[in-house]
Amino acid sequence: GYVSDGQEYLIKLDENNRARFKATFYGGSYYRIVGCTNVTSSKLTLTVYDTDKNMLFCNKDYDYLPYWNFKFTSTVDCIIEFEFDRNIVIKEEVLLLIGFKEK
Repeated sequence: GYVSDGQEYLIKLDENNRARFKATFYGGSYYRIVGCTNVTSSKLTLTVYDTDKNMLFCNKDYDYLPYWNFKFTSTVDCIIEFEFDRNIVIKEEVLLLIGFKEK
C-alpha cells in the first residue's frame, strides 16, 4: 500500500560505517522507510532523529527490522542514520527507500 517517493537515496558509508540522509516528512501522511544493503557481516542499525538530534526511532528496539512505518501529525525534518559495526571493514553502499500513502 506504499508508493515510492520516486527517489533512490544511495550513499557510501563513511570511515565509521555510517551513512546519513536528510528528509522532510509531511504531517498527516503515512510513511515507510527501508534500508537496503547486501552487507551480511553486520546488522544494520536504522535510527531516525529530528533536527535537534532527539531520537524518534531505533530499530535496535525491534530486532533490527530494516524498515519503519510511521505517521507524523505535523511536518518534521529528520535525519535518518544507517550504521554497521565499526570493527568490520565495509565498502558497500546503502540504499534508502521512502514510501508514503495517504489516509
